[in-house]
Amino acid sequence: MLIQLPNMLEGLIDGLMNFCVIFNEFMEVLFPLLKYGLIIILFGVGYLTIRMYRGANKGSRQKETDMNGEKKPLANRLKEPHVILGIIYFALGFGILLGWVTQAFIIVLDPIPDAFVFRFINFSGWIPAEELGRIQDPNLAIYPYEITIYYGVSFFSFLGFASLILGMRFMILYANKSHTTSLKMFITGLIDCVFMGFTTFMPLFL
Repeated sequence: MLIQLPNMLEGLIDGLMNFCVIFNEFMEVLFPLLKYGLIIILFGVGYLTIRMYRGANKGSRQKETDMNGEKKPLANRLKEPHVILGIIYFALGFGILLGWVTQAFIIVLDPIPDAFVFRFINFSGWIPAEELGRIQDPNLAIYPYEITIYYGVSFFSFLGFASLILGMRFMILYANKSHTTSLKMFITGLIDCVFMGFTTFMPLFL
């Protein structure tokens, strides 16, 4: 039994490494889908934000005309809050598609102290800085499990960021109402981003 134990441990380690390789391949496929899914959501939210206020209520036609009954100039209608908000969502969608918004987010949000999960991983200080750096940067990784840890943290970082953005959108939408769900979504996303990192997943979107 003692003789077989090393072989069992070796087989277990090999199995875990194979699992990490398969998981990493899955994440390589998943993150591009998440990117384009987020873009579609931003386009949809932008369209609905503009459409909702233009035709969803009876007074929408009156909002498009002035006191004399004449149609407002396009420049004036573009200054309305819902139109501006909708354009912002469209700009975010195109920016993520082209990469410049993602780069801007990385530059702006990178100085914020976050990604405390990596500090918790090395709370004892036993992990050398070089090995910890390989977990935080997949380009430096040597072993498959290092990339797996990065992908796992990045996935929850993405979920937190998405919750943060959607929470802000619903808080603006229900600004005149008591809507605790949007506030909970915003706070949950904020905590998730501080713990997992605001920008951890963003290099995977470039």
